Amino acid sequence: MRGKGINYDTGFYPGGHNSRERFDAGTVRREMGVIARELHCTAVRISGGEPARLSIAGEATRRQAKYRELTDQPPE
Repeated sequence: MRGKGINYDTGFYPGGHNSRERFDAGTVRREMGVIARELHCTAVRISGGEPARLSIAGEATRRQAKYRELTDQPPE
């Protein structure tokens, strides 16, 4: 079986500025829905620098029944 995946950035601090200043659970749930239903992704790599944001995104991904990987490393 072959999957289709995407990286979801919850925010990093390159140069001291947050790469994603606005972040809320409702937006994350909507975006995870788009990733699942419209992009047809079966896997999501969640990256970011704040554990609370990783947790929110991980929970939203779990509700979509997708494979997820949480990391504090920026995407390459």
